[in-house]
Amino acid sequence: MRFIYVTVAICFFTVAGKAQQPNYTAFTVNDGLPSNYIYRAVEDNNGFLWVATDAGIARFDGKHFQVFTTQHGLPDNEVLAIVKENNGRIWVNCFKQSPAYFDEVQNRFINANEDTN
Repeated sequence: MRFIYVTVAICFFTVAGKAQQPNYTAFTVNDGLPSNYIYRAVEDNNGFLWVATDAGIARFDGKHFQVFTTQHGLPDNEVLAIVKENNGRIWVNCFKQSPAYFDEVQNRFINANEDTN
């Protein structure tokens, strides 16, 4: 009899738990990405999300994309990989080109082969 009371109490007081559904947002060129084809994404130490595409790289601040292309120092617009160093510096590897890193002061990419520092 005690088993029945315990079973009824468990059934009565048990509240069905419902997990929250994750909220995803899909960004496209309509939102400011340079391309819908994304190779990689990396978050930097400042919380920016860097997105490598076949048409440049985009830095996302949570609301807006800032696009960087060859006009902003990239060796090529097809950015295959992004790496964040331990010191926080962002490096990119472009198609058939030498690596480049992002210079926060100049707000542009510097080709590693052309760096005089």
